[in-house]
Amino acid sequence: MPSILTCLIAKRLGDPQKSTARETYALRDLAASLLSHVLKRYSSSYSTLKPRITRALLKAYLDNKKPFTTHYGAIVGLRVMGREVVRSLLVPNLRLYAEVVLAPALGEEGNISVREDAENVFDAIMVQHRS
Repeated sequence: MPSILTCLIAKRLGDPQKSTARETYALRDLAASLLSHVLKRYSSSYSTLKPRITRALLKAYLDNKKPFTTHYGAIVGLRVMGREVVRSLLVPNLRLYAEVVLAPALGEEGNISVREDAENVFDAIMVQHRS
């Protein structure tokens, strides 16, 4: 689990000089997929597994000091936890998150990288919203 969570919510993954943003997001998506598999297989045997992971992901999502790549990983991780987790933890914090964290970055014209990361987070939220 530590490796999966690291790949989901670490600030940086790998050497930025050697990897692309697309690869970073693909790794976070893969980690979310692995998390889903682990939860399906082991959450019935380990009753504290899902709550502990949920807490870690929610903490990363709510920390506005973390980069958007971390928020993205937290959102896709929470998404695989199931509809009830999304409904009870992600959605209630969405309005404040959008106003305080996401909207200013989406309007940012100077730092293209930050804006692209914010767009990826927005896309991750909208994928969840549509399903």
